[in-house]
Amino acid sequence: MILVSCGTNEVKHSTTPETGTYKVTILYPNGADKTFDMDYYEKKHMPMMAGLLGDHLKFYETDKGNSGQDR
Repeated sequence: MILVSCGTNEVKHSTTPETGTYKVTILYPNGADKTFDMDYYEKKHMPMMAGLLGDHLKFYETDKGNSGQDR
């Protein structure tokens, strides 16, 4: 799997929360002894997180990655 990220290593210290758009990416380990339930993630986990974020959430999407291993 190849992930590309652009950013900065600049650390900002502020007590005032910033406004804007944020993207959160959650990656799970993959391997012969690992399992991941995409159905649970889409139907239970993500709606739970959407409820937690409430009106602050504008939209979410789920992407299923390919680690390069045949399954």
